[in-house]
Amino acid sequence: MHASRPRSLVIAIAVLLAACSREAPEAAGPVDTPAPADSAATSAPLPPGAGAPSAALRTQLDARPLVGQGEAGVQAMLGTPQGCGDVAVGRRCTYAQGRTDVVYIDGMADHIVIGDLGGAAFEPATIARIGLAGAEPLNVGEDTIEWQNVGGMRSIVLERGPDGRAARFVIKAMTP
Repeated sequence: MHASRPRSLVIAIAVLLAACSREAPEAAGPVDTPAPADSAATSAPLPPGAGAPSAALRTQLDARPLVGQGEAGVQAMLGTPQGCGDVAVGRRCTYAQGRTDVVYIDGMADHIVIGDLGGAAFEPATIARIGLAGAEPLNVGEDTIEWQNVGGMRSIVLERGPDGRAARFVIKAMTP
């Protein structure tokens, strides 16, 4: 077991160096990075901290610029919605091939659901996927990790999927 530690450390350092050598994505817009093509991304759940650390470090979609935007502003960032419809609290649109839902309350993007997290680990570091690296959670539960008042958003919840990996972020930007 001790022989595998140096190998794991070398791999982790190599992955971090490779990630640092790439240009950082601009914070002004979404960056959609595909999931790794290898089968390890969809295999059995890994314990927190196991696997490739780069999965939690990639920004999949910076949620901050979406908050408070009207439909035209969100469309400029995410593209044409696949569909929209009225819901009890406003209007809901689905973007990016079903990976992002936005509910507009009083015409502004307020409730945002970001799914398809590319096999990311269910751990606090996964918040980096939505542009909030380093944010400390308020609560870490068995099936949810919660943050409050982070990045200008009232509430962020990361939900665990049936495979044990991160399933989706549920963001409430302004209203409860």
